[in-house]
Amino acid sequence: MRRSQVLPVTLGEEDPVPDSLTDDVPWLVSNRKFEDYRALVAAAPARVDRFPLLPYAAAALGVGEGDTVRAVPLSPRDR
Repeated sequence: MRRSQVLPVTLGEEDPVPDSLTDDVPWLVSNRKFEDYRALVAAAPARVDRFPLLPYAAAALGVGEGDTVRAVPLSPRDR
């Protein structure tokens, strides 16, 4: 079982065709703040070195480019 990872954030751009098919999987992503903890589900490739977040998701977590987040794929087969 793969544990959560601490990964740096890279800000992505909105998908110009939001219904396009991708191989992305759902991840549970959270900021690393104690007092202002936030988490959300975001789609990303099953294997990443930097976590790609869309600007609205980064704003919801209170993180920016280069900040770190804790993330884990939700599907057991992707862990």
